[in-house]
Amino acid sequence: MVPLAIILLSYTDLPYNLKSCFLYLSLFPEDYNIKFMKLIRLWMAEGFVKSNQQNIMVEEVAKEYINVLIKRGLILISFRLLKVIDLDGMPLKVFPPEITELLHLRYLSLRDTSISELPKSIKRLCNLETLDLKGTMVRELPVEILKLRKLRHLLVNLVCLRLRWSKLKDDPFESLQNLPNLAELVLSRAYDGNELRCGEGGFKKLKVLHIHYLSELKMVEIGEGAMCGLQKLWIWECLQLEKVPLGIEHIAHLKKLYLVFMSEELCSRVRKDGGEDRPRIEHIKIINTIYIHDGQVSFRIL
Repeated sequence: MVPLAIILLSYTDLPYNLKSCFLYLSLFPEDYNIKFMKLIRLWMAEGFVKSNQQNIMVEEVAKEYINVLIKRGLILISFRLLKVIDLDGMPLKVFPPEITELLHLRYLSLRDTSISELPKSIKRLCNLETLDLKGTMVRELPVEILKLRKLRHLLVNLVCLRLRWSKLKDDPFESLQNLPNLAELVLSRAYDGNELRCGEGGFKKLKVLHIHYLSELKMVEIGEGAMCGLQKLWIWECLQLEKVPLGIEHIAHLKKLYLVFMSEELCSRVRKDGGEDRPRIEHIKIINTIYIHDGQVSFRIL
């Protein structure tokens, strides 16, 4: 059954004429299959559908009514097969938990609601392709959102994202690089893989990147045109990383690079006196390393 809370929210916001059309459906048994054209003719006979414009036929108006009711989840064959939910502008403060039962859901809009947090169970929406969070109070995303393999459009004003202790098995760059407004990203003990790869043109608005305590990380690769606005890069205690990120030489606006408690191999590669990676980072104004030598913490400006 469709949860009553969702029905009430969707129904309350309907225009008066659409409310009449929806209530008319109560005449039919649950899960009753009716052809749309038959339903349209019945609505017209009852006087529920009228056109206010001479060049638009009543049938076209009725079809639009049906589309609105489908998008709001009020006309469907089986609730679990529902693919579209549009709660745009609804007076919601809490994410309706019933939504995560909709395993076939492809489109979910929470735009302009007062929802401030997504549940971890969002990962169950394995077929979700579009998630619209614009105008909501959501400021941080749960790490579970990276489980949504089919998610292609994430509409959100998210500026800063911090992932800590999530121990992901799959490259988080792949899922996050298309966030349109992301300006700061922190990955701290968040990934157990060997490689971080950012595709061409990814992370267009990113300005600050922190990569901390990724104990298995061996390589970072930045594609052409990616991270074009990056200004600060912190890499902290990723001891298996022995080279600076591939493609770092193409990030023209990178001003500061901090290498903290990294391997001796990497620190030697960035030294001015013949470091192998030095030519690729010469454009960076400030390069600082913090490391332990003979039991003492040392700080070096390179």
